[in-house]
Formats: sequence, C-alpha cells, structure tokens
Amino acid sequence: MRRLALAALAARLFLACGLDMTGTGQLPEEAGPPTAPTPDASTDASIDSDADADPDADASVTPDVDVSEPDADADADAGPPCLAAAPGMIAWWTGDGTMQDRVSTHAGASGTQSGATPVTYDAGHVGEAFMLGGTSFVQVPHAPPLRPARITMEAWIRATQLGGRIIDKIGAGTSNGYLLDTHANKLRIILGETVTSSPANLPTNAWVHVAGTYDGATARLYVNGAEVTSLPTTVTLPDNSLPLRIGADSNGQNRFNGSIDEVALYDRALTTQELATIHTAGTHGRCK
Repeated sequence: MRRLALAALAARLFLACGLDMTGTGQLPEEAGPPTAPTPDASTDASIDSDADADPDADASVTPDVDVSEPDADADADAGPPCLAAAPGMIAWWTGDGTMQDRVSTHAGASGTQSGATPVTYDAGHVGEAFMLGGTSFVQVPHAPPLRPARITMEAWIRATQLGGRIIDKIGAGTSNGYLLDTHANKLRIILGETVTSSPANLPTNAWVHVAGTYDGATARLYVNGAEVTSLPTTVTLPDNSLPLRIGADSNGQNRFNGSIDEVALYDRALTTQELATIHTAGTHGRCK
C-alpha cells in the first residue's frame, strides 16, 4: 500500500512539472481557459469593413462647397457696361422706334420722316435702327449747334447696297457744308471743298461702325474703330441753314439702302481711342 501511495505521488509531481510520463514525447493536454465564442458572419463583415475604412474619415469634416458651373446666361446678360456719351456730343438719334434727338440741347433737332414711304424700324446693332429701303429718310431742321467749327460724325450702318448718304448737311452739287456717305463702295467725308475716301471698300449686309472727324488741321476716316485714312487740311466748315438729313442728300436723292443706327454728332474730333471704345462696346452701345 505504501508503495502504491508513493507511485501516485510521483505521478502528480511529474504532471505538475510538465514531464512526459507516456514515452510519446507529447505533453498531456491541460484544460485551458474557456475559448471565446467565434463571431458570426455578420459580425466579421462589420469588423472587416471598419478595418478597411480610412482611419481619418470619421475625424474629418467636409465643408459644403458649390462646385457647380457658373451661370453662363447670367454672364452673357451682364456683359460689358454701356458707355457714357463722350464729351462734346451735340446730337444723337438712336433709331429706337423714334426720330427724337436724345441730347435735346437745342430746339428743333428732332427728325421727321420724308420720302415716298414711311421710315420704319428694324433690329439694329444697338436696340433698333432706322430701316431705310432707298425710299425714305430722316430730316432734321437746322439748328445753330449743327454747324460746329470742329466735328465728328459717327454711326453704325448695314448697307444692302452701297452708294447712299449717311449724314448730309450740304447743298447738293456745292461745297457748302459737310457729309459722311458711301461713295463708289467706299466711306467718304466731305468738309467744304475737302474730300477724302477710305482706301478699301465697305462690306454689305454686315454692321460696320463708321466715323469722320475734323480737328481743325486734319480730316480722318474710321472704320470699326480704326483710322483708315487722313488728310491734312485747313477748312472753315460752311455755315448754312440747310436741314440735316439721315439717309439722303439735301434734294432727297442719293438715298441710303439699308439700316442706320446710333447716329451722333460732336463739336470736336473724337480721338482714335474714343472711337475704338465705341466700336468695342458693340451691341451695348451708349447708356440711354
């Protein structure tokens, strides 16, 4: 009995020390701590998803930023601003459904229709324009401001056929006055006995800005804001009491065939920069 008790004690000691009593080289299994339950598939998916996520994503805050395209129509409607009238303007006939002179610095400068058919209005380069089909014109009574010592005549024109007057205040067949017209397909200015024309032909069926100036020493012509010719001259602008006509001469002949818009006169020669600015303003024109 004593021998059996000693054997049992020795076996417990070997087990406690982790010694192999089986001769197999394997340690006996021990009862370890309880095994944690295996998470189910839904739990695994949740854990994997969170593990793959950007660790900084939850900590960051994305501001609300409008990255939509700008309103193209709003930009187009805004466009460049209209121009203030240049200093020295003495008359301005817009052609916007009226023959009224907008400057109104002198009495009697508003026009009336003349010719075989009424003056009508059509889409102009700026608003509406005088539609002159070669049978009508605008006549403006004489007024003292219409005979300046220095001058600029300017307008937008769209000629169906070249060869008619744009602005005329000169006796037919005489040198008593001034005019701006299309002659032999070119732009022409007459100041008393001084005559000069553009070197190139004007286009038809297209809006063109034209101007003629005289500063007391030089007559100049401009097409679309660019000087195209000049002529040194000393001339006294004739002092006549003839009516001014838009689209015809003093006899009602040489009528313009097409549209004339934004007719303006000044008592000084506008500079190249001023005329270029008027041209660049395009359809926005002068402020009304």
